[in-house]
Amino acid sequence: MNGGMRAVILAVAGLVLAGLAPMGGGVTPAGAAVTRVHLIQGVPDVSVDVAIAGRTAISDLGFRGTYDLSTLGPQLPAVTVTRAGTGEVLLAAGDVQLPAGENLTVVLHLKLDGSVGLASFANDVSPLEAGESRLIVRHLAAAPPVDVLSAGEAVFENLANGGEVTADLPPGTVSASLVPAGTAGPAILGPADVTLEAGTAVIVYGLGSIERNTMAVATESIPGLGPRPTGVDSGNSPVSNDSGAGVPAWALVALAGAAAALLAPGPPAAGRPAADPAGSHPGSRVPRRHR
Repeated sequence: MNGGMRAVILAVAGLVLAGLAPMGGGVTPAGAAVTRVHLIQGVPDVSVDVAIAGRTAISDLGFRGTYDLSTLGPQLPAVTVTRAGTGEVLLAAGDVQLPAGENLTVVLHLKLDGSVGLASFANDVSPLEAGESRLIVRHLAAAPPVDVLSAGEAVFENLANGGEVTADLPPGTVSASLVPAGTAGPAILGPADVTLEAGTAVIVYGLGSIERNTMAVATESIPGLGPRPTGVDSGNSPVSNDSGAGVPAWALVALAGAAAALLAPGPPAAGRPAADPAGSHPGSRVPRRHR
């Protein structure tokens, strides 16, 4: 091979391999914790402003409106919630720290006595078994303890304000109602149809006030909880952006091999064992969590 061709192959291979190197601020490394903090405005008949250190960060957030708090940074000093446009303080939350790597939902809601409160929940994002979904019900209404009925049967009992219950279920549509605990009704909320999809957690919130006749439902979904693939990639899936920016895998292998052959001082030693290919060891299966 002449020197010109050798130089061309080395240059192209170098560019391709350089494209595989991680870039600062690029794709999050596999396994790295990602912070997700979801705010739900659960106080009926009002819109709110949220100020941080005296400056408005969220404006005119209405009932059942949502906001991604993780965009505001990990430390939120002097958090104050006011009635939108009036300055009337509904809640002085003080300094708030958002823990790194957590999946949280924070809900502004009515407490049992009708005053405004702030509840925080760590969402269950543990892996689901194949073909299962997760249903989470949270009671954040100004109402007494409730039972959750489905098809006339109590599936969860005595759920109090600020509490939650969880179950892993087959996918499908569930019709649920909230009734005063220990009774068969009448329902104070519902029935409401909830669609459950495999690999997804659906969180149902009971919000509002039974006394003011403002009871309502809000829902939140967290997808991507199904089991992770453990087999070897057959090559049918497209190459992701962090594995060569769309360059075919055969081209990467060929170019890298050509560069290695040109740079090697001699033939490889006989009998050298082959490297264990990445992904050849299937991950361990997470046992099902019983509730």
